[in-house]
Amino acid sequence: MVAQVMRLTMGEWYKLRRRWLPWILLGVAILLSQAILWGFHIAYHVSDDAFGSITSTYEYRRDNVTVKLTCADVAEERVEEKLAALSEEELLMIGEDVAGWSTNCDDYVSPEESRGVFTLPYSIGANIAFLFALFFIIMVMILTTSVMGVEYGWGTLRATLSRGTGRWQFLAAKLILVLLAGIGGLLVVTAAVAVSSIIAGVIPPSEEGSLVSSDGWLDAVEVLAKSLYALAPYVAVAIFLTVLTQSTAQGTALSMVYYVLESLVLPPLLGLSDLLENVSEVLLSTNVSDWMYQGETAAVQALGGGEQPDTVQAFFVMLAYIVVLAGATFWVFQRRDISGAKGE
Repeated sequence: MVAQVMRLTMGEWYKLRRRWLPWILLGVAILLSQAILWGFHIAYHVSDDAFGSITSTYEYRRDNVTVKLTCADVAEERVEEKLAALSEEELLMIGEDVAGWSTNCDDYVSPEESRGVFTLPYSIGANIAFLFALFFIIMVMILTTSVMGVEYGWGTLRATLSRGTGRWQFLAAKLILVLLAGIGGLLVVTAAVAVSSIIAGVIPPSEEGSLVSSDGWLDAVEVLAKSLYALAPYVAVAIFLTVLTQSTAQGTALSMVYYVLESLVLPPLLGLSDLLENVSEVLLSTNVSDWMYQGETAAVQALGGGEQPDTVQAFFVMLAYIVVLAGATFWVFQRRDISGAKGE
């Protein structure tokens, strides 16, 4: 059975690679990832306050004593050391001012962390996280509805099943193909980001900072692994809607409506009521966001400035979506009659 599914998956791949849609989506993903990386690069060099790396300073002058504090001093716990030159009277006098000023440094990101969003290895995690949150899920859902819906539109599904291909094997091959295509797309995007990160690290040549950091590679691998798991429930949503409607157009439309409503419309509406606030904890978009957040780099987490969510809960909620939707899809696909070509 497994061998048959693998053979069907290879056959589906040979068909998919001849179509324009997957290559167009891959090209768009690469272009968007490059826009994100070079956008961060330009912002870092153009802005004097890139990602909060430079903030207002606190300066105290009296007689021949001058003390200047920066957010870097707060982050690296050098404030007490710099204030050691002041008398107790002066410390009491400026204590409240220093405490009030230090709150401006809560979102401080060091220059090295700011550079991390476009230099290796942190650029991989940061780029994938932003791309995933903005566009990649939509692309994979479009690919999923197309891969399954084209069988209904061209009328090839009935002919394929009439040759003895099992229904669950055929559907499993489609699911595996889409997931492998998502994995391949992420790996290609990652390779493109890695090459661009090396180039960005030496432009301009006089820039200070390391070209490639020895730390953070495990974080990059973690982001990729979590991204692959986070794709699965959205693939399950898209293929369920396509099988349910037996249409590429309707499956795509419903998938996009679901994504927009569930990720953009419902969360703020549910947040208006204390009674409905807990409902957001079972939304797919909320749990995927929580799941992906833990995989972000230190720089991206600092930019977010929020508390780290519970990824164990997110894992099981996403697993529930995968199991329920995949089971429903197989049930509908096994029992519904297959009609002829719909001409889509």
